[in-house]
Amino acid sequence: MSMINLIANGEKKKLFNNFEDVKLSTLSSAFKYLAKQSKAILDFVAEDKECDKQEEIAFKIGWISFFSTFTIDELKNVPITGTADSLSIDFLYNQCVIFMGQPKAVLDIKQIKIQGKKYDLIKEVKTISGAAMLFGNASYRQWMLLTQLSKVVEENKNEKCIDALINLLAVIYTDGDDSDIALKERVEAFKEVDALTGWSGYFFFALLLNKYKDYFQSFSSGLPNLKDQQKWNLEQLKESYSKTRIGKLLPLKSQKWEYSILKD
Repeated sequence: MSMINLIANGEKKKLFNNFEDVKLSTLSSAFKYLAKQSKAILDFVAEDKECDKQEEIAFKIGWISFFSTFTIDELKNVPITGTADSLSIDFLYNQCVIFMGQPKAVLDIKQIKIQGKKYDLIKEVKTISGAAMLFGNASYRQWMLLTQLSKVVEENKNEKCIDALINLLAVIYTDGDDSDIALKERVEAFKEVDALTGWSGYFFFALLLNKYKDYFQSFSSGLPNLKDQQKWNLEQLKESYSKTRIGKLLPLKSQKWEYSILKD
């Protein structure tokens, strides 16, 4: 179900209960709202502990307002509880509480489109040889930034989580212009990405990080296994071959090079 259409006081209202229907900017605002809550509310959210009922309802109304077309004043006139098929604060809250976590199913995101503009995964993380380049002096700080942002998103514990996710996407997906101005513009653009695409982009990158971690550990722990060594040799062969005149005209077709790390 994409969203729930409701009628309240004769007016059409919408309740969003799917990550596809919510922008990252909305999630960011909701997480900042959550972070400002009292310890009692945070315990209620995290561990389902009992808290003051009035405080609980006030929090639920605020949370619902981010993920529906109801205003705060309209929600104050909605019954707190009701039957399974009647409109109530508890019903509305239970539908949109999912946004406090991450989607259970994600997409395979290698390219993101925003208002007709295409953003592709940066080439440095597509292949093993590219990943190795990230450990060079020129790219070390960028790699550390990616790792730090990934950690913040993974922990998912504070109001900075969604902003870190937006920054992460702006770094690893590019339209070809990686100037400081373009990066700032991408950050603003990615705020409008739907939450399913945003989280999917993160999980795709997290999978790459894990693959690269396992790969490089296999080298640092001693002799690499034969499969890793063969893959490295193929990457190097492709790089050398592409520099020759014939290689530029007749590129290697022995395998699909991009995302080969994911085929382990």
